[in-house]
Amino acid sequence: MRVISGTLKGRRIPFNNRKFGNARVTSERMKGALFSLLGESLESRSFLDVCSCSGQIGLEAYSRGAEVVMNEPEIRRNKFISSLLSSWNIEDRISLLALEADRLIQQFSTDGTKFDMIYIDPPYTELTDQVPMALHLVDKISKSGSLSETGTVVVQHDNKVEFPSRRNAFVCLKQKEYGNNSLTLYGIASP
Repeated sequence: MRVISGTLKGRRIPFNNRKFGNARVTSERMKGALFSLLGESLESRSFLDVCSCSGQIGLEAYSRGAEVVMNEPEIRRNKFISSLLSSWNIEDRISLLALEADRLIQQFSTDGTKFDMIYIDPPYTELTDQVPMALHLVDKISKSGSLSETGTVVVQHDNKVEFPSRRNAFVCLKQKEYGNNSLTLYGIASP
């Protein structure tokens, strides 16, 4: 996999999926679609990648000018991202955390941190309280106040999972299908 645009364009991300538990990795086509929806330049925007895995989405956002927070609780993948950030010498507008997603969102809710863009791409089959984890995280973020007023939450998910047009404080802005995957964008609903 590689960075497809911005200051890091063309750099290869040497993530060996077999070495890191065969996690589902976002395809280059899906990544291109995601950033086509978000825009070519993310200059001065804050970007949170809740479940970073290989780090490629956060790195792409950084390459396009965003201030990035990546989160990967699995220790081997977190170490891989940390090593890559160090070797690429790009620790200026990017930080890496290692918290479970619920704890991460709670932390930002408590300290009042807000993001312009929040990207959610957890394991598709994982459930939290009998609800797909992606939908659970949308609920948590909606209640946390961690999204700026004009911000966007982007969820990558299996298109078998239905995401409603309204969810708590969020309204669906757009939904696109790409093969068996979908991208659903939420924003804060007008009062």
